[in-house]
Amino acid sequence: TVLYIEDNPANLQLVEVVLRRRQEIRLLSAMAGRPGLEMARKNQPDLILLDLHLPDLSGYEVLVLLKEHPATQHIPVVVVSADVLSQSTEQLSAAGASACIAKPLNIGKFLSLVDRLLANKAVNEDL
Repeated sequence: TVLYIEDNPANLQLVEVVLRRRQEIRLLSAMAGRPGLEMARKNQPDLILLDLHLPDLSGYEVLVLLKEHPATQHIPVVVVSADVLSQSTEQLSAAGASACIAKPLNIGKFLSLVDRLLANKAVNEDL
């Protein structure tokens, strides 16, 4: 299960289309930070994709709240944003982001990253 917290319908639709290539993935979505936090706690996704610009909270705030909460702190979070600069990448990594990927998406890199993070989760669950 992958949760995408993104307020732009076009970006959400693109990720939906791309992830259809992975039939085993179930995609959930939230259009704002607070509903995204609630969905993450309730559904315990295997991976969270997070935009930085949301209507209610910043993506950075959502990331910090995800990593502070015991129910969600273990879930890998990938920041997906057009604003991924080297300095913000360092700040996001320090806050707990597993990776950052820039928009517009390089589909090959995006799928590779998603596959790698989900495979790591599966390996950790088997230990």
